[in-house]
Parts: sequence; structure tokens; C-alpha cells
Amino acid sequence: MKNKLLLVLMGLCLLGCSKDDNEPSQEQLQAAEYFVKYHFIASGGDRSCYFDIVYVDHDTKTQENVFKTLNYFNPSLSSHYNKEFTAGPFKYGDMVSIEFQRENYTEYKLLEISVSMNKGPYVLKAKTEGSKLEYIIGK
Repeated sequence: MKNKLLLVLMGLCLLGCSKDDNEPSQEQLQAAEYFVKYHFIASGGDRSCYFDIVYVDHDTKTQENVFKTLNYFNPSLSSHYNKEFTAGPFKYGDMVSIEFQRENYTEYKLLEISVSMNKGPYVLKAKTEGSKLEYIIGK
């Protein structure tokens, strides 16, 4: 009898413990405010390098998502960049991106996109050693 009761209690406990309890609902995801942290690393090795970083940001005046450009140029040898910056706020379903453009020589590059929901911690969502990275918020 004790064994049956113990099995029933364990079964109820397992059914009551669901990972979905901590997951936000679809309505909460769509109502949330998202910020993006862009991170890039670029190295010209033993050569000078120049490049542009083009990324998506949110224009608070027009309430539109817009492309912005950062220009980098280092005429000296052994140029190396390791930068991060934030953008937003974005909505659920918005596409964000970061891209190397107009690069003359980049020996090594890395792009990362991390996302914060409702001012929570940033979570890495996408990463590449390529020239372009895109991510759809919430997907």
C-alpha cells in the first residue's frame, strides 16, 4: 500500500513540475521590450585595415527601425578591434542585424547578437565568423 501511494505521489509531482511554468506566454513575449547588444571583433593582422559596421537600431522619434553605420580605420600595423554596443528598444518579431561592409582586409572577424527582454540579462542568440549576422527577436 505504501509503495502504491509513493508511486502516485511521485507521479503527481512529476506532472506538476513542468519547464513551461517558467516560460513567458505568447502575450508576454509580444508585449515585452527588447534590447540588443551587438559585439564584434576584427583584426587586420599585420596590415592596416578599415571597415564599416552597419547595424539596425530603433529611432525613438520616428518609431522606425533604421540602419546606422560606424566607420573604423586604423592606418597602423597590427590593428585590432573588440567592441560592443547596445540598440533598441525592439519588439517581438523585429529583425536585427550587424554586418561588416567596405572592408579592405580583415584577418579575423567575429559578430555576435545578444538580446535582453524587459531589462533582464543579455543572452547570446546568434554568432558567426562571417561578414553578416541576422536575428529575429523572439524566434
